[in-house]
Amino acid sequence: MSRTTDEILAGILIHPENDDLRLEYADRIQETDPGWARFIRRSISRVVYPSDVLKARLQLPFKKYDVSCIYRRGFADTLMSTPEDFLEHGQALLDLGPIVEVLLHVPGSTIRDTWNTYLPSLAEYPTLARVRHLTFWGDLTFDCASLHHLINSRFTDSLLMMNASCFVSADDPLEEEAMWAALFESPVFCRMIDWGFTRRVSVDVAPMDQVDVTRMRTKRQIGDRMRVEKPRNQYYETTSYDPMPAEDRAIEKKYGYIPRLHASNWGATVIDVLRGNKPDFPAGAPVTEAMYAVSPTVERKVASDY
Repeated sequence: MSRTTDEILAGILIHPENDDLRLEYADRIQETDPGWARFIRRSISRVVYPSDVLKARLQLPFKKYDVSCIYRRGFADTLMSTPEDFLEHGQALLDLGPIVEVLLHVPGSTIRDTWNTYLPSLAEYPTLARVRHLTFWGDLTFDCASLHHLINSRFTDSLLMMNASCFVSADDPLEEEAMWAALFESPVFCRMIDWGFTRRVSVDVAPMDQVDVTRMRTKRQIGDRMRVEKPRNQYYETTSYDPMPAEDRAIEKKYGYIPRLHASNWGATVIDVLRGNKPDFPAGAPVTEAMYAVSPTVERKVASDY
C-alpha cells in the first residue's frame, strides 16, 4: 500500500538529505500537482528555481507567519524570519518543510548589542534543537559575548553550521584568546563544519537569495590559510591554501580534529554532513598526519573588471 503525502513528508523532515523520499513524494503528487512534481525531480541534481506561480503556491503555508523561504531540491530549505517570529512560531514553521537553515534578520538595525537582546531567549528555546544551520543576518555586529549564549545553550545538539553577517572580534587580545578557548572547549563548535560570517553577493552579480560563506574575521587567523590571487586585467582568479602552522596543530593535538580549521571542509553543506560525505575525519578524532593534507589549488572564472 502506497504511503500518503503526509507520511512521506514526515520522513523528509527527519531525513532532509534523502533524495529517494523526495522522489517518492514527487511520484505521489504527480496526478494532482504535476508542476511541483516536475520541480522536485529537476532540482534534485541541479540548481533550479521554482516558477513565480509555483513559488507563490509553495509559500502559502508560510505566508500567515510573515516569513519567506528559499527552495532547494523541491522543498523549502531556508527559512528567513525575524527573531520574534521564529521564537513565537518556530515549531510550527519547521513542521511545514525540511528546513535545513534558519536565517534570522533584524531589518534596518545598526545597534551593536541588538543580537544580545535576542540570544538569551533563543539559546533557551527548545525548537533550536531542530536547527542544523543557523545564520544571523542584518546590518549589525555579532561579538564575542554573543557566542557565549550559544556555547551555553542546551539546545544546540543538531547545530552543524553557524554564520553571522558581520562578526567583530574583541578589541582586547586577551579577550579574543578567551573567545578562542571558549570555542575549542565547546563540543558544539568543535563539531561544526563551519562557523564564521557571511556576506551577500552584489545584486548586480547574483540573485539576492544567494549568500557567500567566508571565513570568520578575527585578529588571529586559525587553521589553514587561504590565498586568493587575481592577476591584473585577468578573467580568472586562483585560490590556493597554505598548510596549518604548528601552533594551530597544537590546538588539535589537545582537542582532536576540528573540521572548521581545515580548508578541505570549507564550502561543505549540512546535507554533505548528513550524508556522511563531510567532514573528512570525525570531529574530535586523534590527529594524524593525513589530516593536514592541503586542499588543491582552484582556478575559476570571475566577472570582468570592465
